[in-house]
Amino acid sequence: MNAPNNPTINGFDPAVVNATTQQLAAQPELAIAEFRVSTTWRGASRVTNTTLPLLVGGQPIARAHIVECDEPVELFGTDEAANPAELLLSALGSCIAITCAANAAMMGIELRSLYVETDGMIDLRGALGVDEATHAGFARVGCQIVVESDASSAQLEELVASISSTSPIVDSVSRAIGLNLKLTRT
Repeated sequence: MNAPNNPTINGFDPAVVNATTQQLAAQPELAIAEFRVSTTWRGASRVTNTTLPLLVGGQPIARAHIVECDEPVELFGTDEAANPAELLLSALGSCIAITCAANAAMMGIELRSLYVETDGMIDLRGALGVDEATHAGFARVGCQIVVESDASSAQLEELVASISSTSPIVDSVSRAIGLNLKLTRT
């Protein structure tokens, strides 16, 4: 249980989260978040990604995190970092874990542990241009969530159902979204 002077559940303060959601409901323009990342090619399959300032409700929030990316040797890389597919699965697993912990807190469910494992299958013939009829991306993505909690099975089923409707990355991966590719010559 939480100590009386610590109102958090799973590291989240439900009162603060509730106040924030009420403010966003009253002022929807404040709910718009724009995420940006710059990606710099470093040769072969190595790239460096840097998070740029995040805009929330039009207000910039400083960000400057570095995420390296590479391919395994078997896919023409140097295996110095996770590859793009692994980073996408990492983003998915991370968002599921954060959403699960936050939603559990709002439901009054304390989690003692939370583990998320994601997996996906890509047919490399599409990515390497061997077969034009084969999609280059994931053919399937799966996720296993393991929690330790005193919550009932019904509460945990409700929690997992809430993830599908409130996780931004689950939503993005689950539905078709547009992508605008532009090229600028320097």
